[in-house]
Amino acid sequence: AKDYPEKLDLSNELLSARLTWDFDAFRLVSITGQIDNKWFQSSDIDMSNNPVQFQEWNMKTRQFTQELQLVSNQAGPWEWIVGLFW
Repeated sequence: AKDYPEKLDLSNELLSARLTWDFDAFRLVSITGQIDNKWFQSSDIDMSNNPVQFQEWNMKTRQFTQELQLVSNQAGPWEWIVGLFW
């Protein structure tokens, strides 16, 4: 029997956007993303009815990414892409 209540609570929020602007010689593309995570977990890790050992994890994370691209927009034998990612 376990003597410590076990719980798992997860939450994720995902956001993304892609915007494009056309110019005469090129296209500008912006790609943005963000994720927010929340995680709580408790566990009775000794698996007994004695209050010997339990564990709790609590974590929050956030990740943000951004990409910019310049893409050729003219007819011809050469096509090109230049970009940044962070």
